[in-house]
Amino acid sequence: AVCHIRLPPPPPPLQIRCMEIFRFVEEMPRFPGCESLPTIAEKKQCADEKMLKFIYDNINYPALARENCVEGTVVVQFVIEKDGSITNGKIVRDIGAQCGKEALRVVNLMKKQGLKWIPGKQRGYEVRVQFHLPIRFHLDCPAEEPAPAGIEEIPETADEALPPTEVNSSGTPLKSEPEGFRLFPNPATDWINVHLQPAHGPVSLSIINTTGQVLWKQEYGNQDGTIKEQASLAQWASGTYFLHIEQPGTTYTRLFVKQR
Repeated sequence: AVCHIRLPPPPPPLQIRCMEIFRFVEEMPRFPGCESLPTIAEKKQCADEKMLKFIYDNINYPALARENCVEGTVVVQFVIEKDGSITNGKIVRDIGAQCGKEALRVVNLMKKQGLKWIPGKQRGYEVRVQFHLPIRFHLDCPAEEPAPAGIEEIPETADEALPPTEVNSSGTPLKSEPEGFRLFPNPATDWINVHLQPAHGPVSLSIINTTGQVLWKQEYGNQDGTIKEQASLAQWASGTYFLHIEQPGTTYTRLFVKQR
């Protein structure tokens, strides 16, 4: 006797609407230039650094903002299309004094120069992905001359964003990893540990979310030696965060992920 087993039909192919925009996908878009690296994690870290360098090399602190001591965080939103091109750039958080306009100009410069990202993928399909890019404009303003209030239009929380870029008063962002720097575990759950051996002088550590909001901050005076800090993440939502380290004349930002 021969038994015939009727197999169920295969599942239908994944249906992704042509114009659908994702905020988080299985494989996020990446800035070009790192595809020769062996792992996705290495490609992502390299791409973030190249993206930051592009911002550093092209952004300027607006003269109007310097003259009026305007500082704060601007957030620009844009879409990485399925072909890697950039579209729909817009300011979703501004501080005024032409800072938002300058941040948007630099994002649009990628499009103008024809830069094509590595597109994002969901279930093996290339899809459109939305990004938020926080850029912090920083000045050493006298306490008696507070910066004018800016526009505080906060975007929806993004599940993935690029690390905040800091621009100093000369218009040139500075980036330098401190000696002995470690940030672990990454991804983290309830706690994140920070170890570093900064140069002598005051040090500021802060954790920032994807809208530019400072959630945790520690400041040290004339630090001389190793700093070991542990920050509680238990009350925070899962997603992407940034550790920001600042000393006179230099800043450093590192991305980390909080999981449940």
